[in-house]
Amino acid sequence: MMKWLDKRRTVKRIRNSPYETALTGLPEELETCWRASAPQEYPSISTDSYFFIRAAEGLLNFFDSVGRGSGPYALPSKAADSVWHAWLRWDAADLERFSLQHFNRTVPHIDRVRLTGPALANTLVAGRRAEGLMPHASFLPCVFRIDAELRMPQGHGYWLHRDRIDHVKLDQNGMPSQTACPHPELTMAALVEAGLVDKRFIPLPLRRRTEGSTETFSDVSSLLMVDVSGDSCSDGGADNCSDGGSSCGSSCDGGSCD
Repeated sequence: MMKWLDKRRTVKRIRNSPYETALTGLPEELETCWRASAPQEYPSISTDSYFFIRAAEGLLNFFDSVGRGSGPYALPSKAADSVWHAWLRWDAADLERFSLQHFNRTVPHIDRVRLTGPALANTLVAGRRAEGLMPHASFLPCVFRIDAELRMPQGHGYWLHRDRIDHVKLDQNGMPSQTACPHPELTMAALVEAGLVDKRFIPLPLRRRTEGSTETFSDVSSLLMVDVSGDSCSDGGADNCSDGGSSCGSSCDGGSCD
């Protein structure tokens, strides 16, 4: 009964996904490899087909976003990364073929420690562009939402609250380990400072406040870090984001990652 429900949910998810064609084209051997390898990295991870297809969907969303700008990109989902790792272990050449077929580019896998610059912000803005939205849109791309929705063990929880993106590390059970705080790399101020969003999109009340004053944009930046009650956020969420709020990533320049 449980297997039947899992299969039904999986088929429905594929049919409703914007990546239906790519998901249908995933090799069966990949899921088998993932089911064997993912628990070695994340002992509490669910290995049913629905979890796999959602994690794969997040990875495809990341692949779709990469190359829509320049610079490095951080992958904000450990669930998606578990599929990426399994694919590289099983058949890296097949991954390249698949990427070229469905996204017209290959996506190199880079360890998080080697990523530089606003890698996570690049992914956020590219994900919005992939949906046909402006860089400042109040929208959280699929790959940012996936860990929290799947309750990914040790994953990254992201939530959109109006124009604010909160983040918290997830525990072994995929639940928030503490109070979620604004991610410092994803505030409007950080996006403006990185050159990813035009400063005209700073909230109007804050722009008016600085007109005719001696306050600098850095002063406004501190105001845009929305305060959240609770001691765990008194440092702007630094503990939550000690690993950057991401797993691995990729580095591409412009529209090509070949």
